[in-house]
Amino acid sequence: MKLCWPVALMIMVFILSSIPGPSRDSQTWLLTDLKPALQNGLHVPLYGLLQWLWLRALVRPARPLAMTLWFATLITVGYGCFDELHQALVPGRYASVLDVGLNTLGVVIGSLLFLWMSRGSRRFYVRR
Repeated sequence: MKLCWPVALMIMVFILSSIPGPSRDSQTWLLTDLKPALQNGLHVPLYGLLQWLWLRALVRPARPLAMTLWFATLITVGYGCFDELHQALVPGRYASVLDVGLNTLGVVIGSLLFLWMSRGSRRFYVRR
């Protein structure tokens, strides 16, 4: 059941990144109307949340925490790269190395928050 949350967020991101960018002939939509700096800033919390959800779904008592961190990071950063390539195919959108960097920053922050929140808590199954 925990796997449905990160997958649902990934589907939502895919749908939102499928929205064409602004053009002269069509109306724009809320996210494409945002200033680029704000759009870029949203990558950090979004991918931080995605990383946190993957860690929450994957951490188990018998699994080494370091392996789980790397696996969740591979999934989340890999998805961020895939989504940037996907955006390159959407009219009015483009792929950005800056966005991949911001996604990765979000992954680091999400991992640190997960580790901090799970300190001393058995419900997160983090073994010391």
